[in-house]
Amino acid sequence: MTVVVPMHNSVAYLAETLEAIGAQTRPASEVLVVDDRSTDGSADLARRVLPRVRIERADFGHPERSRGYGVQSASHELIAFCDADDVWLPHKLERQLDAVADFDPAGPLLCWTKLDEFVSPELSPDEYQGREPFLDHAARLVSSLLTTRSTCTTSSPTLQESGSWVEWVSGLAPDVPSVAVDEVLMRRRLHLTNHSAVTRSSDQIEAWLRAARQAAAQHREDGKQ
Repeated sequence: MTVVVPMHNSVAYLAETLEAIGAQTRPASEVLVVDDRSTDGSADLARRVLPRVRIERADFGHPERSRGYGVQSASHELIAFCDADDVWLPHKLERQLDAVADFDPAGPLLCWTKLDEFVSPELSPDEYQGREPFLDHAARLVSSLLTTRSTCTTSSPTLQESGSWVEWVSGLAPDVPSVAVDEVLMRRRLHLTNHSAVTRSSDQIEAWLRAARQAAAQHREDGKQ
């Protein structure tokens, strides 16, 4: 299995992310960091924290492009994603690998876990003005996903073609097997950089999802012409 970590100037939180990946009870065979235009020494930090890390440099300016490039560059069919500011619990990969043990690693597959959110501890209440963190949450967020290369490259749009994570998830075929692990196995960090995402109302989130589904449907229709 390959863990794909897209990063752009991620030095503030990257060490905790990589330490958690390296401390998995069932470690990944490969940890692939896609360094997208970083200028803050993130790559050097990654090598210090996790010496076995593989770093691929990219020039996309877009996290979905970086993730897609990571999938294409990965050495293994099973793929797990972790953003450079999120934190996995130690049994995350073990629980997911047990849950998908009977599935074909070369076929379509999605495996999600529950998550907790937390406000990054360096922020004071005055600095963080977002909503209350979700706990024991079953959202389909990128850092909770275990999937396969074929799931990412045969969807419409593909992961690398998609404009956003939500657009890609919304565009997946409805018959892709989806497994849910009913356990909190990742922690999503809320901080100033992702502030706009965590202040959206439920109506705004639903409108965003509808737009993403429509974009994915249009992409599929265009592909038929």
